[in-house]
Amino acid sequence: MARIIYSVCGEGMGHAVRSRPIIEHLKKKNDVKIFSSSRAYSYLSGKFDDVNEIEGLHINYKKNGIDEVSTLFSNILNFSRLAASFSFISREIKDFKPDIIISDFDIISAYAGLFKSIPTISIGNHHLSNMVKITYPKRYILDYLQLRLVNRLIIPKAGHYLVTSFFHSEPKSSDVHLVAPIIREEVLGLKRAEKDYILVYQTSDSNKKLIEELKKIDQRFIVYGFGIEKKDHNIVFRKFNENRFFGELAGCKALITNGGFTLISEALHLEKPILSIPIKNHFEQILNALYLERLGYGKMSSITSKNQIEEFMGNIENYKRNLRRYEFKDKPDNNSDTFKKLDSVINGIR
Repeated sequence: MARIIYSVCGEGMGHAVRSRPIIEHLKKKNDVKIFSSSRAYSYLSGKFDDVNEIEGLHINYKKNGIDEVSTLFSNILNFSRLAASFSFISREIKDFKPDIIISDFDIISAYAGLFKSIPTISIGNHHLSNMVKITYPKRYILDYLQLRLVNRLIIPKAGHYLVTSFFHSEPKSSDVHLVAPIIREEVLGLKRAEKDYILVYQTSDSNKKLIEELKKIDQRFIVYGFGIEKKDHNIVFRKFNENRFFGELAGCKALITNGGFTLISEALHLEKPILSIPIKNHFEQILNALYLERLGYGKMSSITSKNQIEEFMGNIENYKRNLRRYEFKDKPDNNSDTFKKLDSVINGIR
């Protein structure tokens, strides 16, 4: 049995959602202490009894893009709380004496592992940009370089990288392990259906133009991400409820979302065509959208417009045919294969 600190980035919900099944697996045979921040802390503390709250980095959004200046200054102003969280986790390390730290893009635990010389494993898709071989249009070079820098600043060093991906690529080194996406048990158990609505999920409520464009289209949309519960013309707004969201994901005829990896992976598992409108300058999301379109599973759009949405809708049947060949669909062993790889890495470290 290993003593493990598992720490999760609080920005967005994807990190928390994929961490839950991993933590559930690890807890069966290990002593796991969980740390997280923001929305991830709220989610995980509802699933586990022993979640410790820390501070994390935050992203500010504006018009479906990253507000880089605001993000930078808000995190600088938050430095004292980040430092306090580092002190807190350092005390916990002294008492708990972990064998391993696992970080899902959490900066506090990553630096704690570095400074305390504790073996660290980094889990997540964020390392696709710098740990595996990828191709992308050169117009995204600045976004790519920015993400590489951010990755290096947040996870300065790890002994192993478990990189989740819905497409094949080649790791750049032997300490990088490409694994299948982690799918929640609830999603694995869903029965696919196709009703006459398109599901829409947004990371933030900053893309107001999307709502304006949806109202121009003769189609029913169910929209999550704006924190309201109401009907407006052809749009039904939902406050987030996990169980209701599962049902509406299983029943939708297609999905419109940003470029977040976890939801894209779960939608692909359910063979749902996807229109991805990635957050501007967010290369992690841009890369997911590029490969989604390249594989023929959906469409990437850098702008929010009625024409782009209708073009996507006109090709839904083509995307559905392509999704029949998606490698990771209908394979409940995908999670267990990833867990076996993680167990093997942990045993190798110990």
